[in-house]
Amino acid sequence: MVYRNTLSATQKDKKIPFIIDRDGNVCFYDKMPFVNEIPGLRRTIDHANNNEQDNRIENLLLAHWECNEKKKTNVDMQFIAKDALIANIRNASESLSEGEKHTETHKDIDELKEGDINLIVNKLVLAELESQFSNKNDCTGISYNRSLKKIHYLLITQTGGRGSEQAVRRSLDAYCSDYAPWKSEKLGKGNRIIRRRKPDELG
Repeated sequence: MVYRNTLSATQKDKKIPFIIDRDGNVCFYDKMPFVNEIPGLRRTIDHANNNEQDNRIENLLLAHWECNEKKKTNVDMQFIAKDALIANIRNASESLSEGEKHTETHKDIDELKEGDINLIVNKLVLAELESQFSNKNDCTGISYNRSLKKIHYLLITQTGGRGSEQAVRRSLDAYCSDYAPWKSEKLGKGNRIIRRRKPDELG
């Protein structure tokens, strides 16, 4: 496996929110908060397998500087970190199979291509529609514009600001096409809703 080079400060800043979301904003080893004013207790990024070029998100942990240094020669801490790496990889695989929207575990934001962005857009749109219409008998409508804004916000937070509102609009329209289980309708000037098609409307 070919690993990326050592993380830059900018790359670290992009990855930290994902690690916090997974592990919490505390040191992985002693579960205590970070104190940036105290050098030994400041936050650092630790590589679970001690390979500083293996920057998969599954391999990254937050640790106090002193814990990070101690772990380099502490066998017990290394075993704990290895177990965490294995668990993170397993959880990432399970999330992928369940259609999770979180793509950071498999590809850096900086490496996302247009096709990747479009795939994320479609997953977000489908997840939003399925969530809003979890009851298959519910044919009431939801605001098209509100859904558009919400999905676009989720998109830019997950792709580092990439992905346009127009891309979300195209995907929404596709999922509301004549062949889809949802449809969009205009209700007066500037108002538009999305609703589930009734059984007799399905082709």
